[in-house]
Amino acid sequence: MITVEQLIQKLEALHEDTDDQSLEVAVDMFKRMRRNISDRNTLYGYLSDDKWRDLEW
Repeated sequence: MITVEQLIQKLEALHEDTDDQSLEVAVDMFKRMRRNISDRNTLYGYLSDDKWRDLEW
């Protein structure tokens, strides 16, 4: 199983290689949410509630 920290590192490395803006948004989102992710349902519930739309990027 991969940890959130490992996922962030992999996405950051991929972002450096591709300069894809969507990866930058994903990395920022995971960094902001990493303390609140205790299981898979936390992320699913957060995204399905549309609260992510109000985040300041």
